[in-house]
Amino acid sequence: MKERRIIMKMIKKLLGTSILIAILVSILNVTTLAAESSAAQNLDATPSNVSVLVNGVLVPVKMFSINGNNYVKIRDLASTLNGTAKQFHVSWNSSDNSISLTKGIAYTETGGQSISSSNANSLLASPTSSKIFLNNSEISIMAYNIGGSNYFKLRDIAGILNFGVTWENDTNTILIDTIKDYLNDSEGILLTSDKYQVSIKLPNSWGGRYLTGIQTWDKDSLVFDFYDKYSNELFKEINGKNAGDVGWLFEIRAYPLAEEKTFEGATLSIIGKNKQYVFVSIVPSDVQFVENSKEAQQEYESMYSDVTDIIKDFLDRNNIISVSDI
Repeated sequence: MKERRIIMKMIKKLLGTSILIAILVSILNVTTLAAESSAAQNLDATPSNVSVLVNGVLVPVKMFSINGNNYVKIRDLASTLNGTAKQFHVSWNSSDNSISLTKGIAYTETGGQSISSSNANSLLASPTSSKIFLNNSEISIMAYNIGGSNYFKLRDIAGILNFGVTWENDTNTILIDTIKDYLNDSEGILLTSDKYQVSIKLPNSWGGRYLTGIQTWDKDSLVFDFYDKYSNELFKEINGKNAGDVGWLFEIRAYPLAEEKTFEGATLSIIGKNKQYVFVSIVPSDVQFVENSKEAQQEYESMYSDVTDIIKDFLDRNNIISVSDI
């Protein structure tokens, strides 16, 4: 009996030691995984040796390169674009850990200084934990914290604010143009409606070939309108007068209620809705190119063939519920 008790004590001791070892191994594994996860999220930010011109004027904007992309301190960019057509304000809300960007409002300096990227060594860039809002609507955009400040990829900001960005390889210079629209070779031509807080992507092939802002009827509901530039300008050249709707490809409108509407000479269809608006597309029901011109017909038909895909992408990128799901 005594021997049995001794054996039981030895077994308990061995079990206790095994459990302790298992716990220690588990803790070490969790710590290792956490460290690996943290290391995977953090990236090296190296100084960008670039010059920056805004509307032709050299500006002292410091940038860091992360995975080959230029990241700029958001407050520096806001300060740089003050007084231009694309100025915006930046504010920080500590209560909900959020960054708010507001279009069209002049930025007020806070006195913060940028890290001098021209003299700095590589720094650690950590994904920001802050929520990011554009005109009070939360957006999904990648930002990094470098040295205590938030840095955004320049092309991402150019896309949401819709200003031109080009790269001059010979001079190592970034050109920012607040008059031109944003054009990204990999994403297409992005246009934004400030009023309805939606954007639309046109194919790169449309660059220099379209007109917009021509439609004058019911401007309040108009979100986007697009015209074939070739036919529109050819008509003016031939007839010496305003071309009106010649070259009209399509338009998108927004209404607060799902109302059936019909327009003479046009086909309207409800394409989707979000929490605030019902979106409709209107396309012409007859010929809109300059007749008796083979070139005009080919140009118009080439662009018109993209309309369905453009509208589908419009719904997807703005999280608009398609009419098929309503």
